[in-house]
Amino acid sequence: MISIEGLSKTFGGLHACDDLSLSIEPGSTTAIVGPNGAGKSTLVQLISGVMRADAGTIRLGATDVTRLAPAHRFSLGMVRSFQTARVFPGMSVLDSVRVGAYYGLFYASHPFSVGSTVRDAAASLLRLPAWRARYREAERHALDIIGLFGERLATRLDHYTYTLSYANRRRVEIARALASRPRLLMLDEPTAGMNPTETEELAALLRDIKAARPELTLIFIEHKMNVVRQMSQRVVVMDAGRIIADGTPEQALNDPKVIEAYLGGRGAAQT
Repeated sequence: MISIEGLSKTFGGLHACDDLSLSIEPGSTTAIVGPNGAGKSTLVQLISGVMRADAGTIRLGATDVTRLAPAHRFSLGMVRSFQTARVFPGMSVLDSVRVGAYYGLFYASHPFSVGSTVRDAAASLLRLPAWRARYREAERHALDIIGLFGERLATRLDHYTYTLSYANRRRVEIARALASRPRLLMLDEPTAGMNPTETEELAALLRDIKAARPELTLIFIEHKMNVVRQMSQRVVVMDAGRIIADGTPEQALNDPKVIEAYLGGRGAAQT
């Protein structure tokens, strides 16, 4: 379970998260929605450790991760994508995804520490047998994950990521996250910059992956309501750093407070 209690983050006088509490069940799929500036991305930044909370606690199961660095949280299986695609521009598609696969495999059997990181770096320099075996396994897993994206990525294994279209850079980032074998996967606007066909294609892929990995906990931020309705079991609506609605897509998106604050009074069914 992801358990958040009294989480707060302010920027000057702006409350991006305002004494927010939320519990997310393992294996669930939760959409975080709300108007621009509602605090959605800040919430994911705080959960992933990219930002430090002013107050409150974040727990992954029994582990308090509130003060842990992002890399430490990654080692526990907390993995994310960003609002704008972040890839390694000078690496190929395969190498980029293999990074996620390698470290997901590494931390499955090694606790996070400076010592383990140094030992792994030394093993890579010396090409020790254990490192070579892990590297080969990471490559096999990376190829399997890339294969899920079909010709969008599979035909571009050797392409540098800076040469890819924006949509394909987003696919590489999501593939890298999936390859790390996450327990908790957080996607910040995964379909941003994609046309309707590409959006439906990615949404279908994520639904298939979730069906194949029912233990995976998925949290995603999305502005496209058709994707929210198709993918989520639960919708949490934020406004001004607070949760104003929480329930099934039907319940949350038709809540009068949501229609007023998020949809401008136009009605959920029209979005």
